[in-house]
Amino acid sequence: MKKIIIFVIVILFGIFLFKTSEKHTQENPVNTYLDNRVDTIELAKKSVNESNNQTEEQNKVIEAIKK
Repeated sequence: MKKIIIFVIVILFGIFLFKTSEKHTQENPVNTYLDNRVDTIELAKKSVNESNNQTEEQNKVIEAIKK
């Protein structure tokens, strides 16, 4: 009987340790969301800059053709 109680206590303690260590390894969803937003904004800025450069080049070509 004493061995069974000790066994159950050890099992419960192991489950407790497993659950508490699992919480520390998970990322905070808010931080992950914000990181993704920042990455998306940076990619959007890069895309807009590339588009603006293309538009400028096209305008230069059109002006050269008009002359």
